[in-house]
Amino acid sequence: MTTWGSFKMELGRKVYDLDADKYPEAALAGINDALRFIAATHTGLPSIFEFEAVGESTFPLPEVIARVIRVTDAYNNELEEQVNLGVNGYLIWGPSIIVYPTPRTDLKVYAECYYNEITGDADVLNVPQWMLEPLKLYAASRILDDPGCQFALLNQFKTRVDSGNPEQMPLNIMAAHYMKQFHELLNRHPRRYL
Repeated sequence: MTTWGSFKMELGRKVYDLDADKYPEAALAGINDALRFIAATHTGLPSIFEFEAVGESTFPLPEVIARVIRVTDAYNNELEEQVNLGVNGYLIWGPSIIVYPTPRTDLKVYAECYYNEITGDADVLNVPQWMLEPLKLYAASRILDDPGCQFALLNQFKTRVDSGNPEQMPLNIMAAHYMKQFHELLNRHPRRYL
């Protein structure tokens, strides 16, 4: 069980902020961006939602759902996702799921959801253990983006005195390096469905 308080200290070492107090807002925004990104594109929090079918064919989906994995009826028969409603199955339409024909039994929607937002030091990062390092790299990259952009603006007005130094924007290079490592680590873990 990793809390944000201990995780941000590890994150601080990546961005040379040993006390984790230089970039508190950027660190919090970075970790929440990372959690949303991973849930939306790779692995979300597995969840099951049950809907009582009483003559209804449209069911509102909770906002926390990143993606629907499968839909079953009360007898565990799996419904197929359709592109139109001319055949039996379901269709995701905006914030709702439409089932055709109208189901006679309750439905179960298996989905991956977004992770809880981190707001304070005591909040727990409820992610698989393998995901901690990619989260750290993504958040570190996002933290370094802001000062890197500020330095880029300042360097436009600065006379180049250090003509022997090819790296004018070391923070941007480091941020890009962390983001590359993030994608490499994420790609080593195939997506797993419910």
